[in-house]
Amino acid sequence: MAQKTQNLACLNSVKRTKDGKRPPTPVQITYVDITKLIDRSGSVGSMDPRGYQGLPQFIKDQKKTSKDENVEIRLTFITFDGAATTWYEDKDVNTFADFIPADVMHPMVFPRGSTLLVDSLMDAAVASSRRYNALVDEHGEDNVSSILLVWTDGGDNQSHRWTTPDVNRVLAKIQENPKRTVLWTASNQDAMKSGAKFGIAPSNCLTTQATPGGAVPMYRAASAAVTRGCSGQNAAFTPQERAANTRAATIGSAPNRHHPAPRGVPGRVLWPPASGHAGGGGGGRRARSWGGGYNTGLQGNGNAFLAAAAAVPATACLPPPPPPQHGAALPPAFMTPAPVRRVPTPPH
Repeated sequence: MAQKTQNLACLNSVKRTKDGKRPPTPVQITYVDITKLIDRSGSVGSMDPRGYQGLPQFIKDQKKTSKDENVEIRLTFITFDGAATTWYEDKDVNTFADFIPADVMHPMVFPRGSTLLVDSLMDAAVASSRRYNALVDEHGEDNVSSILLVWTDGGDNQSHRWTTPDVNRVLAKIQENPKRTVLWTASNQDAMKSGAKFGIAPSNCLTTQATPGGAVPMYRAASAAVTRGCSGQNAAFTPQERAANTRAATIGSAPNRHHPAPRGVPGRVLWPPASGHAGGGGGGRRARSWGGGYNTGLQGNGNAFLAAAAAVPATACLPPPPPPQHGAALPPAFMTPAPVRRVPTPPH
């Protein structure tokens, strides 16, 4: 009885074609879910428009990583002030245009309003877990990872649905999974201390500078950390990235009548550009910022917004959620979108 010939499973990968070349070896594509949560509150104006170049460069960097590492990178981009807005959700970075014009970026990142940090961070973390779980169900746990990147320049003064301990429990649970990373970058504060309040590992926290000179190293470090994570390396910030962001403290500080700009450093554009806007501290016509007083490059968020936040009763917070994890159902509170709260326009 003739034996049936069986072909090796790898035959198509090693057998030469008619031209004498071997076909390329199949490579398993991995999937990375990236969430980028960026503060756009009024005090971010101290970084001036140079800070807005971060997203286009970030996308360019991750498109290269996707090609070099054969990784499918899916980006969710969210900005928040007194309300959070999701501009892109679960979008393949390779589908972005190579150039994002200023008139497209401006509505996404124009500084305004107060700081809805805690609620926005909780919603972003839960949505990230949903997407991660869906990818795991489809492609397997070994082929999926996620990165949540946060940048903020001030403390929360608007959240009322969740508390810092609530977010701490969720992010700490997320970080128990070696496939999941949380990166925390922050200005006007010690990032390691503020990140620790949310359960974020110190090695993944980076103190940045809220000045025009601080925008570039901040975005460069954030993009490099994400690239390392997408490549399967340790995403933690490097000593060189920390040093670059420390040096930025003395570069490009905001000029005003008391502290004129040094030679060779152009004056920054103050936000909003129209004259006559005053912050909670009464900055008036000369300040042209939400922060109040003369601009020093390290602005506050406005006393009016702080007062409004203090008026929200503590009972408005919902009970702490169980930490989202793969295979577990999300609590009913997460099954409907969070209500959008609009911040009143500051008086002229």
